[in-house]
Amino acid sequence: NSNNNSNKKDQKEELSLLAHDLVMQSLNEERINSVKSMFVGVLVTAIGICFFWLFANSFHVTETSWIGGLPGLIHALTVMEVALVPLLVYMLMDGIAHIARASRIEYLAQILTRCQQTTKGVPSCVLNKETYSQVLKWTPFWEGLAGPTRKDDDLKSLHEEITAVTQELERWTEKNDSDHDGGLLLLLRDTATRLQTESKKTNMEGYCEFVYFWLNGIAFYGYLLGILCYYTDENDQSVLHSLKLGMSHDAADWHGNFAGDLMWTIEPLVVLGSPTLIQTLTGNTTTTTKTKKKEEDKAKSD
Repeated sequence: NSNNNSNKKDQKEELSLLAHDLVMQSLNEERINSVKSMFVGVLVTAIGICFFWLFANSFHVTETSWIGGLPGLIHALTVMEVALVPLLVYMLMDGIAHIARASRIEYLAQILTRCQQTTKGVPSCVLNKETYSQVLKWTPFWEGLAGPTRKDDDLKSLHEEITAVTQELERWTEKNDSDHDGGLLLLLRDTATRLQTESKKTNMEGYCEFVYFWLNGIAFYGYLLGILCYYTDENDQSVLHSLKLGMSHDAADWHGNFAGDLMWTIEPLVVLGSPTLIQTLTGNTTTTTKTKKKEEDKAKSD
Protein backbone atom coordinates (compact mmCIF):
# COMPACT_ATOMS: atom_id res chain seq x y z
CA ASN A 1 0.00 0.00 0.00
CA SER A 2 2.80 2.40 0.87
CA ASN A 3 4.47 1.72 -2.50
CA ASN A 4 1.15 2.22 -4.26
CA ASN A 5 0.54 5.52 -2.49
CA SER A 6 4.09 6.62 -3.28
CA ASN A 7 3.60 5.78 -6.95
CA LYS A 8 0.35 7.72 -7.10
CA LYS A 9 2.04 10.70 -5.45
CA ASP A 10 4.88 10.58 -7.97
CA GLN A 11 2.40 10.31 -10.82
CA LYS A 12 0.48 13.32 -9.58
CA GLU A 13 3.67 15.36 -9.25
CA GLU A 14 4.65 14.34 -12.77
CA LEU A 15 1.30 15.44 -14.15
CA SER A 16 1.48 18.69 -12.19
CA LEU A 17 4.87 19.46 -13.73
CA LEU A 18 3.49 18.58 -17.16
CA ALA A 19 0.52 20.90 -16.59
CA HIS A 20 2.89 23.71 -15.56
CA ASP A 21 4.94 23.18 -18.74
CA LEU A 22 1.80 23.18 -20.90
CA VAL A 23 0.58 26.48 -19.43
CA MET A 24 4.03 28.11 -19.78
CA GLN A 25 4.30 26.91 -23.39
CA SER A 26 0.91 28.39 -24.14
CA LEU A 27 1.86 31.72 -22.55
CA ASN A 28 5.09 31.89 -24.54
CA GLU A 29 3.24 31.06 -27.75
CA GLU A 30 0.70 33.78 -26.95
CA ARG A 31 3.53 36.29 -26.52
CA ILE A 32 5.10 35.36 -29.87
CA ASN A 33 1.73 35.48 -31.67
CA SER A 34 0.95 38.88 -30.15
CA VAL A 35 4.21 40.36 -31.47
CA LYS A 36 3.56 38.81 -34.88
CA SER A 37 -0.02 40.12 -34.93
CA MET A 38 1.13 43.66 -34.14
CA PHE A 39 3.77 43.49 -36.87
CA VAL A 40 1.27 42.16 -39.42
CA GLY A 41 -1.19 44.86 -38.35
CA VAL A 42 1.39 47.58 -39.07
CA LEU A 43 2.12 46.09 -42.51
CA VAL A 44 -1.56 45.75 -43.43
CA THR A 45 -2.23 49.31 -42.23
CA ALA A 46 0.57 50.62 -44.44
CA ILE A 47 -0.85 48.76 -47.45
CA GLY A 48 -4.34 50.00 -46.68
CA ILE A 49 -3.24 53.64 -46.54
CA CYS A 50 -1.26 53.34 -49.78
CA PHE A 51 -4.24 51.66 -51.43
CA PHE A 52 -5.80 55.12 -51.60
CA TRP A 53 -3.33 56.11 -54.35
CA LEU A 54 -3.99 52.87 -56.21
CA PHE A 55 -7.72 53.52 -56.03
CA ALA A 56 -7.20 57.10 -57.25
CA ASN A 57 -5.10 55.81 -60.12
CA SER A 58 -8.08 53.78 -61.38
CA PHE A 59 -9.86 57.09 -61.94
CA HIS A 60 -6.74 58.73 -63.47
CA VAL A 61 -6.47 61.15 -60.55
CA THR A 62 -2.71 60.52 -60.36
CA GLU A 63 -2.33 61.95 -63.87
CA THR A 64 -2.98 65.36 -62.32
CA SER A 65 -0.90 67.14 -59.68
CA TRP A 66 -3.33 66.09 -56.92
CA ILE A 67 -2.20 63.79 -54.09
CA GLY A 68 1.39 63.89 -55.37
CA GLY A 69 0.66 62.97 -58.97
CA LEU A 70 2.54 60.07 -60.55
CA PRO A 71 5.50 60.26 -58.13
CA GLY A 72 3.05 59.97 -55.25
CA LEU A 73 1.60 56.81 -56.81
CA ILE A 74 5.06 55.29 -57.30
CA HIS A 75 6.06 56.06 -53.71
CA ALA A 76 2.81 54.47 -52.49
CA LEU A 77 3.41 51.37 -54.63
CA THR A 78 6.96 51.13 -53.27
CA VAL A 79 5.70 51.19 -49.68
CA MET A 80 3.10 48.54 -50.54
CA GLU A 81 5.75 46.31 -52.14
CA VAL A 82 8.05 46.58 -49.13
CA ALA A 83 5.18 45.80 -46.73
CA LEU A 84 4.02 42.88 -48.88
CA VAL A 85 7.38 41.04 -48.77
CA PRO A 86 7.16 39.86 -45.11
CA LEU A 87 3.47 39.10 -45.58
CA LEU A 88 4.33 36.80 -48.49
CA VAL A 89 6.89 35.06 -46.28
CA TYR A 90 4.28 34.61 -43.55
CA MET A 91 1.77 33.18 -46.05
CA LEU A 92 4.28 30.63 -47.25
CA MET A 93 5.38 29.71 -43.72
CA ASP A 94 1.77 29.46 -42.51
CA GLY A 95 0.87 27.18 -45.41
CA ILE A 96 3.75 24.83 -44.62
CA ALA A 97 2.93 24.97 -40.89
CA HIS A 98 -0.75 24.15 -41.49
CA ILE A 99 0.05 21.09 -43.60
CA ALA A 100 2.63 19.87 -41.07
CA ARG A 101 0.14 20.44 -38.25
CA ALA A 102 -2.52 18.49 -40.16
CA SER A 103 -0.16 15.50 -40.30
CA ARG A 104 0.46 15.73 -36.55
CA ILE A 105 -3.28 15.93 -35.84
CA GLU A 106 -3.91 12.86 -37.98
CA TYR A 107 -1.14 10.99 -36.15
CA LEU A 108 -2.67 12.00 -32.80
CA ALA A 109 -6.05 10.66 -33.98
CA GLN A 110 -4.34 7.34 -34.77
CA ILE A 111 -2.83 7.26 -31.26
CA LEU A 112 -6.27 7.80 -29.72
CA THR A 113 -7.64 4.99 -31.86
CA ARG A 114 -4.91 2.66 -30.55
CA CYS A 115 -5.69 3.79 -27.00
CA GLN A 116 -9.26 2.51 -27.51
CA GLN A 117 -7.91 -0.93 -28.40
CA THR A 118 -5.64 -1.08 -25.35
CA THR A 119 -8.39 0.32 -23.06
CA LYS A 120 -6.02 3.00 -21.76
CA GLY A 121 -6.02 6.75 -21.73
CA VAL A 122 -3.71 9.02 -23.68
CA PRO A 123 0.01 8.44 -22.89
CA SER A 124 1.39 11.50 -21.15
CA CYS A 125 4.53 11.35 -23.31
CA VAL A 126 2.57 12.45 -26.40
CA LEU A 127 0.96 15.45 -24.70
CA ASN A 128 2.38 18.89 -25.31
CA LYS A 129 0.71 22.27 -25.67
CA GLU A 130 -0.46 21.57 -29.23
CA THR A 131 -1.76 18.03 -28.69
CA TYR A 132 -3.38 18.91 -25.37
CA SER A 133 -5.21 21.84 -26.98
CA GLN A 134 -6.37 19.61 -29.82
CA VAL A 135 -7.62 16.78 -27.61
CA LEU A 136 -9.48 18.98 -25.10
CA LYS A 137 -10.19 22.11 -27.21
CA TRP A 138 -8.31 23.97 -24.48
CA THR A 139 -8.88 27.74 -24.24
CA PRO A 140 -6.65 29.32 -21.54
CA PHE A 141 -8.17 32.07 -19.41
CA TRP A 142 -5.92 34.80 -20.86
CA GLU A 143 -7.40 34.35 -24.34
CA GLY A 144 -10.68 35.74 -23.02
CA LEU A 145 -9.22 38.79 -21.31
CA ALA A 146 -10.47 42.08 -22.75
CA GLY A 147 -8.08 44.40 -20.90
CA PRO A 148 -5.40 44.71 -18.22
CA THR A 149 -5.95 43.05 -14.85
CA ARG A 150 -4.30 43.18 -11.44
CA LYS A 151 -1.13 41.12 -10.96
CA ASP A 152 -2.60 39.26 -7.95
CA ASP A 153 -5.63 38.25 -10.00
CA ASP A 154 -3.40 37.05 -12.85
CA LEU A 155 -1.30 34.89 -10.51
CA LYS A 156 -4.41 33.41 -8.92
CA SER A 157 -5.96 32.69 -12.32
CA LEU A 158 -2.67 31.15 -13.50
CA HIS A 159 -2.57 28.82 -10.50
CA GLU A 160 -6.20 27.83 -11.08
CA GLU A 161 -5.41 27.18 -14.75
CA ILE A 162 -2.53 24.85 -13.84
CA THR A 163 -4.75 23.03 -11.34
CA ALA A 164 -7.51 22.59 -13.93
CA VAL A 165 -5.03 21.29 -16.53
CA THR A 166 -3.61 18.82 -13.97
CA GLN A 167 -7.10 17.47 -13.26
CA GLU A 168 -7.77 17.05 -16.98
CA LEU A 169 -4.47 15.25 -17.45
CA GLU A 170 -5.37 12.84 -14.64
CA ARG A 171 -8.64 12.11 -16.42
CA TRP A 172 -7.10 11.55 -19.85
CA THR A 173 -3.71 9.94 -19.35
CA GLU A 174 -2.91 6.30 -18.75
CA LYS A 175 -1.75 7.25 -15.23
CA ASN A 176 -5.42 7.29 -14.26
CA ASP A 177 -6.67 3.76 -13.62
CA SER A 178 -10.03 4.68 -12.08
CA ASP A 179 -12.12 5.03 -15.25
CA HIS A 180 -11.03 2.86 -18.15
CA ASP A 181 -14.58 1.86 -18.94
CA GLY A 182 -16.98 2.44 -21.80
CA GLY A 183 -17.29 6.15 -21.00
CA LEU A 184 -13.61 6.82 -21.58
CA LEU A 185 -13.54 4.64 -24.68
CA LEU A 186 -16.47 6.59 -26.14
CA LEU A 187 -14.69 9.86 -25.34
CA LEU A 188 -11.52 8.64 -27.04
CA ARG A 189 -13.46 7.50 -30.08
CA ASP A 190 -15.40 10.77 -30.48
CA THR A 191 -12.22 12.80 -30.06
CA ALA A 192 -10.36 10.69 -32.63
CA THR A 193 -13.19 11.22 -35.12
CA ARG A 194 -13.18 14.98 -34.47
CA LEU A 195 -9.41 15.14 -34.91
CA GLN A 196 -9.60 13.31 -38.25
CA THR A 197 -12.02 15.97 -39.48
CA GLU A 198 -9.88 18.76 -38.02
CA SER A 199 -6.83 17.30 -39.77
CA LYS A 200 -8.52 17.53 -43.17
CA LYS A 201 -9.74 21.06 -42.40
CA THR A 202 -6.26 22.21 -41.33
CA ASN A 203 -4.74 20.65 -44.44
CA MET A 204 -7.18 22.58 -46.66
CA GLU A 205 -6.41 25.80 -44.78
CA GLY A 206 -2.74 25.21 -45.59
CA TYR A 207 -3.49 24.92 -49.29
CA CYS A 208 -5.57 28.11 -49.04
CA GLU A 209 -2.49 29.89 -47.66
CA PHE A 210 -0.58 28.77 -50.76
CA VAL A 211 -3.36 30.17 -52.96
CA TYR A 212 -3.12 33.50 -51.11
CA PHE A 213 0.65 33.39 -51.59
CA TRP A 214 0.37 32.95 -55.36
CA LEU A 215 -2.32 35.60 -55.73
CA ASN A 216 -0.34 38.15 -53.74
CA GLY A 217 2.91 37.06 -55.40
CA ILE A 218 1.48 37.80 -58.85
CA ALA A 219 0.13 41.14 -57.57
CA PHE A 220 3.56 41.93 -56.12
CA TYR A 221 5.24 41.21 -59.47
CA GLY A 222 2.62 43.16 -61.41
CA TYR A 223 2.92 46.33 -59.36
CA LEU A 224 6.70 45.93 -59.31
CA LEU A 225 6.71 46.33 -63.10
CA GLY A 226 5.15 49.78 -62.76
CA ILE A 227 7.92 50.86 -60.37
CA LEU A 228 10.63 49.46 -62.65
CA CYS A 229 9.15 51.24 -65.66
CA TYR A 230 9.19 54.52 -63.74
CA TYR A 231 12.81 54.32 -62.61
CA THR A 232 14.47 52.59 -65.61
CA ASP A 233 15.18 53.64 -69.16
CA GLU A 234 13.16 52.25 -72.06
CA ASN A 235 16.27 50.92 -73.78
CA ASP A 236 17.77 49.29 -70.68
CA GLN A 237 18.90 45.79 -71.70
CA SER A 238 19.93 44.58 -68.24
CA VAL A 239 18.18 42.10 -65.98
CA LEU A 240 15.41 44.66 -65.49
CA HIS A 241 14.54 44.27 -69.17
CA SER A 242 14.13 40.52 -68.62
CA LEU A 243 11.84 41.17 -65.66
CA LYS A 244 9.56 43.06 -68.06
CA LEU A 245 9.46 39.88 -70.22
CA GLY A 246 10.75 41.90 -73.16
CA MET A 247 7.73 44.21 -73.21
CA SER A 248 7.88 47.94 -73.72
CA HIS A 249 7.46 50.27 -70.75
CA ASP A 250 3.86 51.08 -71.58
CA ALA A 251 2.89 47.43 -72.16
CA ALA A 252 4.68 46.21 -69.02
CA ASP A 253 3.12 48.96 -66.89
CA TRP A 254 -0.40 48.26 -68.22
CA HIS A 255 -0.20 44.47 -67.95
CA GLY A 256 1.45 44.65 -64.53
CA ASN A 257 -1.19 46.98 -63.14
CA PHE A 258 -3.94 44.80 -64.65
CA ALA A 259 -2.46 41.64 -63.10
CA GLY A 260 -2.16 43.29 -59.68
CA ASP A 261 -5.71 44.65 -59.77
CA LEU A 262 -7.07 41.29 -60.96
CA MET A 263 -5.30 39.28 -58.24
CA TRP A 264 -6.39 41.65 -55.50
CA THR A 265 -9.94 41.39 -56.79
CA ILE A 266 -9.89 37.60 -56.79
CA GLU A 267 -8.25 37.30 -53.36
CA PRO A 268 -11.17 38.74 -51.31
CA LEU A 269 -13.55 36.37 -53.11
CA VAL A 270 -11.30 33.42 -52.22
CA VAL A 271 -10.97 34.61 -48.60
CA LEU A 272 -14.75 34.97 -48.24
CA GLY A 273 -15.58 31.72 -50.02
CA SER A 274 -12.91 29.39 -48.60
CA PRO A 275 -14.49 28.91 -45.12
CA THR A 276 -17.79 27.80 -46.68
CA LEU A 277 -15.99 25.49 -49.11
CA ILE A 278 -13.83 23.96 -46.37
CA GLN A 279 -16.83 23.50 -44.09
CA THR A 280 -18.79 21.83 -46.88
CA LEU A 281 -15.97 19.44 -47.76
CA THR A 282 -15.13 18.54 -44.16
CA GLY A 283 -18.84 18.22 -43.37
CA ASN A 284 -19.23 15.66 -46.10
CA THR A 285 -16.16 13.82 -44.81
CA THR A 286 -17.53 13.80 -41.26
CA THR A 287 -20.85 12.36 -42.47
CA THR A 288 -19.04 9.62 -44.39
CA THR A 289 -16.88 8.78 -41.35
CA LYS A 290 -19.88 8.56 -39.04
CA THR A 291 -21.68 6.31 -41.52
CA LYS A 292 -18.70 3.96 -41.65
CA LYS A 293 -18.55 3.89 -37.83
CA LYS A 294 -22.23 2.97 -37.62
CA GLU A 295 -21.74 0.20 -40.16
CA GLU A 296 -18.79 -1.17 -38.19
CA ASP A 297 -20.78 -1.10 -34.93
CA LYS A 298 -23.69 -2.87 -36.62
CA ALA A 299 -21.38 -5.53 -38.04
CA LYS A 300 -19.85 -6.11 -34.60
CA SER A 301 -23.25 -6.38 -32.90
CA ASP A 302 -24.39 -8.90 -35.52
